[in-house]
Amino acid sequence: MSVETERYAFRVDHLRSVGAAIRFVSAEPLLGPLPHLNLEGINWLIVGGESGPGARPMAKTWARDPRDQCHTAGVAFLFKQWEAEIPKSDGQELDCISHDELPVTIGVRPMSRTWGYWTRGKLDVLRQYLDAFTTASKSTSERIYIDAFAGDPENVDRLTGDAIEGSARIALSIDNPPFTHIRLFETEPKAKKLESVLRADFPSRDLKVYRGNCNIRIPEALEELKRINRAPTFAFVDPNGKEAEWGTLEALANFRPSHLTKAELFLLFAIPMFTRLLRVKVDQMRPQDSAAITAMFGSDDWQHIYDARLEEIIKPKQARNEYLNLMRWRLETVLGYNWTHPLEVRNEYGNIIYYMIFATDHETGDRIIKHLYTKAATEFPAMRQAARRLRRQKEDDERGVMLLFDNEDLQELRAPIKPGEKFYEHEPPEIPWFMRVI
Repeated sequence: MSVETERYAFRVDHLRSVGAAIRFVSAEPLLGPLPHLNLEGINWLIVGGESGPGARPMAKTWARDPRDQCHTAGVAFLFKQWEAEIPKSDGQELDCISHDELPVTIGVRPMSRTWGYWTRGKLDVLRQYLDAFTTASKSTSERIYIDAFAGDPENVDRLTGDAIEGSARIALSIDNPPFTHIRLFETEPKAKKLESVLRADFPSRDLKVYRGNCNIRIPEALEELKRINRAPTFAFVDPNGKEAEWGTLEALANFRPSHLTKAELFLLFAIPMFTRLLRVKVDQMRPQDSAAITAMFGSDDWQHIYDARLEEIIKPKQARNEYLNLMRWRLETVLGYNWTHPLEVRNEYGNIIYYMIFATDHETGDRIIKHLYTKAATEFPAMRQAARRLRRQKEDDERGVMLLFDNEDLQELRAPIKPGEKFYEHEPPEIPWFMRVI
């Protein structure tokens, strides 16, 4: 399916309806930005500039956007070429890196999602916390796990091809003690496949997959679970972007009786995925995008940050920090969580993909997550460096080039890729500047 500009992005919806083992989109020639490209159900994206006499130029930002979207969504990305005017020495590289990923089809079942190193790291943190969560609550007879975006039953590492256990399977594998009630949410056609695979592998478990929009189905599921709402409850909310609505977080936070601690939350807050929707001119902002971001925050307070960015009062990094602070501040002051902890997650190129925000009002949860996030903050940079080295090796092997490192190469692999990276440092959120009384 060919998509040269945003005008033709609707074609991807038609492609999704096609029953095929591999669905790929060709953005070649890429003649404009694709900020709203929905890659759900897509396995491969090819981007390239126009060739031949009179080739129209392609802006670097046009190519970077789909690259980052692919890495966030677990879609193989191939950058084919710049337009004809770019020198051949840089003709097939984007930001000095070759991107020649192929959809994984060998050794795994068709349609497995491919993910970067950060997914494995994220799920390792989830596994460790869930194990600690059930251990801490073993005095109770029932425990509830809720997964708002349960995903595919099969996932693979895009560099190694190794299988990656998804969040639902991880929750089902916790056994000392186990979660007694597992509630998963996913859209079709993934929901049907997810339920079929997990029921076959865990036939005796209280497992239910709700099909459709989790923002609608989660309140329904919580009503069904109302008779056991005293049970310790954990919710994993892992959207691709802005899909998780504030009303859903509010329903989860208010599920347990008010005299008990709240359901604990892992919320993946993907700032880059929704800031792509923010236009450089306010009159170009699509009403549906503005409404979706307001639904995510549960307030239109985010527009103060957007306006400040448009007026160049704050820089992009400051805006990102303010969006994160606003979400954490609302989780604590509006929903009543005592602590929120953000873990910064970056892709192989050092770009922030999302923050893992953990919310709790239990002292034990606060203590455990501090330990796990501090540990992850030391492990994630090393994982990223290993992924970069493996990618470099694969590229050189494919070209028949012997991998030799000079001092500069070694320093790049050992040191943080971008200065000032923290990954994790807990500080309470502040009252947003636009709410302060002077």
